[in-house]
Amino acid sequence: MLPGRGGGGPPPPPVEQVKAGAEKIITKNGESYVAIIDAQRLDYYHRLERERIHLLLIDDASKGLDDIIAGKVKGAHSTLSALKRRRAAKAQA
Repeated sequence: MLPGRGGGGPPPPPVEQVKAGAEKIITKNGESYVAIIDAQRLDYYHRLERERIHLLLIDDASKGLDDIIAGKVKGAHSTLSALKRRRAAKAQA
């Protein structure tokens, strides 16, 4: 039997434990400080985050289209002009 692979031997090194699927948390002053995870799992987490961002963008675009359909929009030129006039009035006050 291989050492660290069952049978009461010493546990495998942390890096081997991580490669086998475990996640290790390193603490500093009793607080979580860093995590060690497998590189493939990190890539997976990055893909999930990108997918989440894309889904949020799609949701925002959908809400914008709903606003257009409902007529809840203003022209960019007139809105920007009104904002500039308001800022100029505040600056003079």
